[in-house]
Amino acid sequence: MQTFSVTVQARDGITLAALQGVTVRVENPPGSSVAMGTTGADGTASITVPYTAGASFKVVLSKAGYLTESRSIAAPTSAGGVVPIGPVSLDQRSSGEITVTRTEPCVSPAE
Repeated sequence: MQTFSVTVQARDGITLAALQGVTVRVENPPGSSVAMGTTGADGTASITVPYTAGASFKVVLSKAGYLTESRSIAAPTSAGGVVPIGPVSLDQRSSGEITVTRTEPCVSPAE
């Protein structure tokens, strides 16, 4: 089977530090994973992907506590090539909590 490589670099969207443990999925068609890898301590992953001339792929990066990011790529012109991606910044997921402070008295509509 002929293959090519996708090299991904992931970093934190705020600190720009390398992100270890990011799951990287290569999909074709979208939603159907054909290859997967995980970033190391330097925030990079190199993933071997089955080669199909002219094929398009979606590369999805995900990590707990961060928003998922994706990029679209095309297969290189020949097998054995490398498609570099990144750096890709992942933004931290919001906790979803909102604090509201009211300084004026609340008045009931019935009063």
